[in-house]
Amino acid sequence: MTTDVLQNLLIATAGIIVGYITSLFLAKYNAKMALQRELKNSIAQKKAETYIKLWKLCENNISKKEEQDKRLEKLQKWYSNGGGLMLSFKAADHFFGALDILKKDFEKNNEVLKTHFTWLRTEMKYEVGSYTRKEADTYLPNTK
Repeated sequence: MTTDVLQNLLIATAGIIVGYITSLFLAKYNAKMALQRELKNSIAQKKAETYIKLWKLCENNISKKEEQDKRLEKLQKWYSNGGGLMLSFKAADHFFGALDILKKDFEKNNEVLKTHFTWLRTEMKYEVGSYTRKEADTYLPNTK
């Protein structure tokens, strides 16, 4: 009987310890998530304003070498002036893809440039909450 009591006491103590450690872990995790949400919310307006400026630069209406050079310069300036801080990983990938095309002969790669601009805009829509991830990963018929 004493063994049963000790065994039950040991199990109860272990349960209390595991429960306490779990609650500490969850509290730390929840605090971290709350900080991340707070940061995301605090920069949401700035991100939207920054993305509006980038949105205008992502129009695929370039027909001359001078326009290509001007657009490349504007995109690089946007990035250097802090816009790059707002880009998600996926958006940055398409941003740099577009820059690479603009540094080359864009006429030969115009469809690739269009694709980068389209997907960059799609990522911006996802980032500001206009699209869900599923929508952002879906091809629209007119953008293929």
